[in-house]
Amino acid sequence: RLAAAHGRGRELLAFLDVNCRKIFPELFPKKSKNKKGLFGRLGAVLFEDPEKKREEETAQAARIHRLLATAWVPVCTKPPVPHLPWPDEFRSCVARPRDARLQKDMWKTSYSLRVVDGNVHSPELVRLFGWGDDINMNDVA
Repeated sequence: RLAAAHGRGRELLAFLDVNCRKIFPELFPKKSKNKKGLFGRLGAVLFEDPEKKREEETAQAARIHRLLATAWVPVCTKPPVPHLPWPDEFRSCVARPRDARLQKDMWKTSYSLRVVDGNVHSPELVRLFGWGDDINMNDVA
């Protein structure tokens, strides 16, 4: 069962990494289209529903919050390299994104945060999960 959760987590992480632009379009700023013309302004007034847009933004924010609060990210259950600081209580094969860091940070955080078992290439996904943020001094191994 744990191996299945780890495998599903790896698949989900790979899927999010590849499809980040489609799933989280708000992370990618759109190039502003200047609607100076009469028809552009008229179309915006007639066809854009601000209430629906607000509801979609709220639903997307709730989905992101659930994604960040749920333990699903595949993590290493044993030190990936010898002599890495590693506590005995790291037994679960999945963790919340907030409780994990990428392998590039493992020497700094391996004793307090989990090490992600997989690669993430999307800078937007790294930013969303907080994996590119400065490391808290309390989390340094």
